[in-house]
Amino acid sequence: MSSIKKAVKLMEEAVELIERIRKGNSQGGTYPFLHLEYPRENICIINHVVDEDSFPSDRKFDILYLVWRNKYGELEVKELANSVDIQKTLYVDKVWEKNQCLMIEVSGNGGYQKTVEIPLSKLNFAKEYEEWNEENLQ
Repeated sequence: MSSIKKAVKLMEEAVELIERIRKGNSQGGTYPFLHLEYPRENICIINHVVDEDSFPSDRKFDILYLVWRNKYGELEVKELANSVDIQKTLYVDKVWEKNQCLMIEVSGNGGYQKTVEIPLSKLNFAKEYEEWNEENLQ
């Protein structure tokens, strides 16, 4: 299976996973971020939009999740940021590696900025993922 197909399959599975996790908690939508400058077939970033149309509050905010396939082929999830307090739209501006860490630059309307740093060793996907049996992805 090509790297592009693996990345697309991961995005589809990640969206389904986040929708299952958030099911019943909100209306809104779940959308993957595409980062062509940081192509990895075993990670993706998902934005889940929470739209609570309940009186007396009319809240709308985003939750960004990092989803990755671990060395066993299972999906894992980590919340990167949310805008529950600021109620702004969040964007992923940049994804890169630095000093054995995954760096994710997040911004939002109104000047919100945050850089999330996650040690690659905590993601448990390094070389082991490449050796994982591709037949499990088909």
